Amino acid sequence: MFTFRHPRPVGNRKPVAELSMQQEARAIDASHAILVGKSDVLPPPVVATTSSVPQQLTLEFSVSYRLAEYLSFARDHAPLVTQRVLAAKGKLVQTPSRLQGVALTLICTVAFFFKKRRMPICRFIITEDGIHRSAASRNLFIPWTEVLEVHRYSQGYFIEMHRGAMPLPFRCLRAQQVSAFDALVAKWQKASLASTFPK
Repeated sequence: MFTFRHPRPVGNRKPVAELSMQQEARAIDASHAILVGKSDVLPPPVVATTSSVPQQLTLEFSVSYRLAEYLSFARDHAPLVTQRVLAAKGKLVQTPSRLQGVALTLICTVAFFFKKRRMPICRFIITEDGIHRSAASRNLFIPWTEVLEVHRYSQGYFIEMHRGAMPLPFRCLRAQQVSAFDALVAKWQKASLASTFPK
């Protein structure tokens, strides 16, 4: 009369608590099966990162030239110019005399102060298309097709063009920019060889 028995639902002899536990287990299994099924049918989306998107190399920096480095560029490049001139005349290459060195220093010093007055600060933007330079409201664009050679001297890069030259001191470039400029030069050299020796 006073026995402990679970109430039984009509038409089923199992206790109500036991039936509810079985129903909860089935619901958990069903939800797990649905989640697994969704992950199989719809994989998670792939999120694109900036490293996977190719970007154009761009260098931006400013240069305020100094007389000492300007003369260094001139002295480093002068022997090559002398060699070309003598070779064009069919003469032997000679070591520049001391007098020629003094003359070079005087001429370059005057040219430096003249250019420094006109362009106290030069701002550069170098891309795969070419070299942009702006200074004192003067803008200049030099495509890579007009570059003859890129020399690496003690003070920096010396870009030789069909008309004139452009020094880029190392002190104005960060390490990452030096690597980026080397990559641009390598790409330009590869393109120049491809146009000179087409397949």
